[in-house]
Amino acid sequence: YLGGTNTDVGYGVAADTNGNAYVAGQTCSQDFPLANPEQASPGGSCDAFVSKVSILNGIQVNPAGLVFSAQSLGTTSQSQVVTVTNGDKPVTLSSIGVDPTSPNPADFALSTTCATSLLPGGQCTISVTFTPHGAGLRKASIPITATATGFTQSVAVLLNGQASTLTLSASGL
Repeated sequence: YLGGTNTDVGYGVAADTNGNAYVAGQTCSQDFPLANPEQASPGGSCDAFVSKVSILNGIQVNPAGLVFSAQSLGTTSQSQVVTVTNGDKPVTLSSIGVDPTSPNPADFALSTTCATSLLPGGQCTISVTFTPHGAGLRKASIPITATATGFTQSVAVLLNGQASTLTLSASGL
C-alpha cells in the first residue's frame, strides 16, 4: 500500500534489527505519501524515494491539530474529525476531553467514538466544534493518554480558532 496514483517502482527492500523495513525506488506520483520528507514537493516528473515502514507502537492521531477558520462570536462551526489509530498492542485510553487548563477550553466541544480500550490496529474518532466566546485567537488541546504493558504514551491534539467580530460605523444609510 505504498504509492500514489501514477507509476511507482520499488528497487530495493532492507530491514534493520528493530524490525523496520526500508523501501527504495522511484515515484512519478504527485500524491506519493510523505511523512517528514527531506524534499516536501516533487522535484521533477519522477523522483527517487526511500520510505521507512514500521509497526506503530502506541497510538497516533491524524491530524495532530485542527485549525478552525474565522467564526463569528457565539456561533458554532462545522465539526472537524481527528482519527486515533492504535498500533500493535491493546491499549487503555484515558480522559479524552478538552484540557480545562488550556487557554480557551470553553470554546471547543467534542464527541468521540473512542472507548476505554482500543484493540491492535483499531481506530476511533474525535469530532470537534468551535464556538468562540471571545475575540482573537482561541486555543485549547485534547490530551490523550494510552497505556499498555510496558509503556505509557501521551499525545495532544492542538486546537486553534479565530474569532471574527463585525462592527458598524453608522446606524443607518
